[in-house]
Amino acid sequence: MTYSDFVMTIHLVGAIAFIGGTMFYFAVYRPAAALLPPRPDQAAFTTKIEQRFRTVRWLSIVALLLTGFFNLLYEGGSARIASTYGGVLMLKLFLVLVLIALTGIHDFILATPGGIPGRGSAKPIDRGTGAEDNKRWLGAGILALALTIVFIAVILARM
Repeated sequence: MTYSDFVMTIHLVGAIAFIGGTMFYFAVYRPAAALLPPRPDQAAFTTKIEQRFRTVRWLSIVALLLTGFFNLLYEGGSARIASTYGGVLMLKLFLVLVLIALTGIHDFILATPGGIPGRGSAKPIDRGTGAEDNKRWLGAGILALALTIVFIAVILARM
């Protein structure tokens, strides 16, 4: 295994952790939690899950940024960047920046008590509120954007 293979493996693990965790939360946890009768400890449990996943998500983003930068230096040459490949790569990098910004809004603005930045704990599931709906839609948009970035990465790998 070469050094670049190792870096690519870390990059893929970061993407899997980010997307897999997000899919688990939206496809498994939220639907299952919505079926349970409200319990006093449910909000605390949901808060713990969101806090732990937030850590995993941001570690994944850091790993993706570091390994992506290495991949850009390793793969990119000025001739390749000035081609169609470079245009698709710039689209991917732009979408990554948008993804990071939306994830920051989701994790540090909408997911704090009362929407106050910097408070550090997530809101519990609160069915029917506008803020919770916004958070849910933003989370779904983040997942869709992450999957779009993976699709573009596959296109880049085949170019």
